[in-house]
Amino acid sequence: MGLGPKIRSSTVALWLLVVASFSPESAAQGSERDRNEARERFHRGLQLFNQGDDAGALAEFERAYELVPLPLIQFNIGLVHAAMGRPVDAVEVLDRLLAAPAELDAQKLARARTVRSEQLAMIGELDVVSNVAGANIEVNGVVRGRTPLQRPLRVARGTHIVGAVAQGHLPLRKEVRVPSGGVTRVELNLDPADGRLAALELRVVPVGVEVRLEGRRLATTPLPAPLSLPPGRHRVELARPGYRSETREVELGPGATGQLTVTLAVDSGALAQQGGTLVLDVSEPNASVWIDGSKANLTARLPHGPHEVRIERAGFLPFTREVSVPRGRSIAVRVELEPTPATRAAYVARTTSQRTWGWVATGAGTAFVLGGAGFLVYNARADADATDHYESEARKHEAGGACERGTDKQTPACLERLRLALDDLDAVRAREKFGWIGVGVGVAAVGAGAYLLLSGDDPNRYEPGPDSDVFGASRLAPVLSLTANGGFLGVRGGF
Repeated sequence: MGLGPKIRSSTVALWLLVVASFSPESAAQGSERDRNEARERFHRGLQLFNQGDDAGALAEFERAYELVPLPLIQFNIGLVHAAMGRPVDAVEVLDRLLAAPAELDAQKLARARTVRSEQLAMIGELDVVSNVAGANIEVNGVVRGRTPLQRPLRVARGTHIVGAVAQGHLPLRKEVRVPSGGVTRVELNLDPADGRLAALELRVVPVGVEVRLEGRRLATTPLPAPLSLPPGRHRVELARPGYRSETREVELGPGATGQLTVTLAVDSGALAQQGGTLVLDVSEPNASVWIDGSKANLTARLPHGPHEVRIERAGFLPFTREVSVPRGRSIAVRVELEPTPATRAAYVARTTSQRTWGWVATGAGTAFVLGGAGFLVYNARADADATDHYESEARKHEAGGACERGTDKQTPACLERLRLALDDLDAVRAREKFGWIGVGVGVAAVGAGAYLLLSGDDPNRYEPGPDSDVFGASRLAPVLSLTANGGFLGVRGGF
């Protein structure tokens, strides 16, 4: 679907606007526990979408909507369907939204109508008829209804495998190309069969493998359900560019269910022409990586096309995503692992404690520095006074002074006053070291506090951001208004 990147860009921009306030009716739609879980899931959905995991994002948004059925969440569910190239689902969700938009603002309503129109232009209809009433009608392996259909089936424009399956009849499948905006009629007339139908469950690695039955294209893996087949021997062909093709023979009895598990081997000789490079950037160190079920490195050379990537690390939720590797180029994928509740609680406790001690050390160190500096300033003044007093007493003992040295003027009282002045000066200068000690201790404490603050992680690192805080937290802000005639103080906001 060529419009995918355009839709994704618009969707992200709109999601970041989903910080609207609640009406009291919406806030009452679930318990506090439900709203908290919905908020977490909405946040995780945003993360997964921004990492390119549309399927994971959709699952999180749908669960959030089950807990708290807000139009804002429904709006995003419709946009995710659009980004995934699922126009039928997108139109259905947006139709329900537009029928009851509630508090959705005008900007989002306009966007919903625009996306609906774009998606509707990508839809065609299938009018499937059969000679057997009650036959299951499949589209790409998914049962969409039973004959006779009440109305044509909506499908995305393009090529689809359309089939009819009924007990007592041979299944029939056709490859049908459906244009947008029109109705394509398909006749599936089933022939009677002897015995009950058999079922074949296919488990194939990697994904995106073309399945052919008796040489006819049947589906692309993964298949949503087992294949219904007439009993007997069947030749199953599995092929994908960049891999060695496999052909298996299976024999199924009437009513039997068989299972075929196949892992295609990479054709190393074809990687030069059919390969690309996947580079994973994982938020947490020491994570384990599996690609298509096999242990892998963060950088891997792979056949082009879809691959299933799974990343695990102790204390974090497993991450699974389908990544499409381009032919002849590299793709870099950023993976943000989500911690388990226990890991998150331990992380918050540790980082909060470190940050608290950092501020305590910085505050206490600053107080010591200021106190020590203040003491040094005070002591410098005392030193100046003590020096002046001592020099004044010393001058009295010089020639012509009141306590002239070597004369009868130098009385014991004169000597005592000089000694006391010298003792005061020594005492003042001895106290100076306490000021420098205070400054030194303060500087060391400030340094330690700064280290704790700068080296510590953000306690809110794993917390939902404001773009997902739409689940019942009140938003009230003080408002002060002054005019020539007076003024008022109040609050403004919503719930």
